[in-house]
Amino acid sequence: MKFKEFKIRDLFTRQTTNSYKGFNSSALITTNGKNKVVVNSAKNNGIAGETDLEALNKGNVITLSDTVNSDETIFYQAEDFIGFSHVNKLIPKYRLFNKFHALYIITALKKAIRGRYDYSSKFTSEIERTIIKLPVDSFDDYEPSWSYMEQYIKGIVFKYSDKLEEDGKKTIENMRDKQIRLKDILKIDNFELSKEEINDLKGFVDKEWKEVYVSEIFDIIRRGKRLIDAQRVQGDLPFVTAGSVNQGISSYISNPNIEVFPANSLTIDMFGKVFYRDFEYGADDHVAIVAKSDNSLSKEVLLFIAPLIEKAILGKFNYSQNFYASDVFNIKIKLPFIDSQIDYRYMENLSKSFTKKAIKKYDENILTTKKRILSHKAEIFEIINDFLSNP
Repeated sequence: MKFKEFKIRDLFTRQTTNSYKGFNSSALITTNGKNKVVVNSAKNNGIAGETDLEALNKGNVITLSDTVNSDETIFYQAEDFIGFSHVNKLIPKYRLFNKFHALYIITALKKAIRGRYDYSSKFTSEIERTIIKLPVDSFDDYEPSWSYMEQYIKGIVFKYSDKLEEDGKKTIENMRDKQIRLKDILKIDNFELSKEEINDLKGFVDKEWKEVYVSEIFDIIRRGKRLIDAQRVQGDLPFVTAGSVNQGISSYISNPNIEVFPANSLTIDMFGKVFYRDFEYGADDHVAIVAKSDNSLSKEVLLFIAPLIEKAILGKFNYSQNFYASDVFNIKIKLPFIDSQIDYRYMENLSKSFTKKAIKKYDENILTTKKRILSHKAEIFEIINDFLSNP
């Protein structure tokens, strides 16, 4: 397909829209109006509402405003309407003009003027001299290829429907992938709650909870050591620094003198972000490490404790006030108790229950997403059929 430059005045006659003088937009709008009121707005196709007053402008035109960002206020008006101050209309010079051509030309026009005009630099008169590129069957043609523009827009409409379905499938696939990764990481195959787990959930409200210093739970409370990028030797040991990206793992090293911290531990970075580590790792001086030397706390217990610590220190640490290992001794969290002792069994069961419910929730979310996609697709097809059947 060939493309030729056209001035807007070659295709349209620009006029100020006809309006009811002395009325503001709110005075024009009525509850059960029959004619649309087009105002200076970038929303809702420029339509402020409807009125019982007689329409003053014929439809099948393009409207635009000169009081707000110009490229955001160009719309096609299919029906007769009432105009407003500073709203212009482009009346087509060619009998063949319809909404498909309008949508194609509006896109080309927006691209041509984007960023060039605003409230202080109006394009009311300039619009007529604006040049856009449109398809032609031959460079000798005085008119653009109306048939090509119409078929192009119709094709995009169907492509949108296909993209909607494709995006929906990707969303569901991503949810499935996350669910599978969770299953793999947590080594859980059975998502049904045991009787013991059900009873623990039911007894949650009546359970005794007490405040405990985090330093009473862990006997390893250490701080990492600074190791700048230039000193890091590439290797296989994860090196943890402050940050949420990739859970703070910034590189993999093999420095011989680096302290290796144990798996089944928690890290707390300078901003108060807490992560569970099920692998050995190194850490820089902006990271605190807490663990049990006898490795007596299970993964589930540590996963239960991690968000409690993060919540306890939320908002207290930032670039100007860093969290350090010494701050661990000031953190208090509430934990379940039984017979004056921390009830680790209860914590472990709760953690497993929450995990099972979270993984199972993916199935519910996937089903809900499928239903929403099908419903949305049906709505889109209805709109498309209406759009295509009413040129």
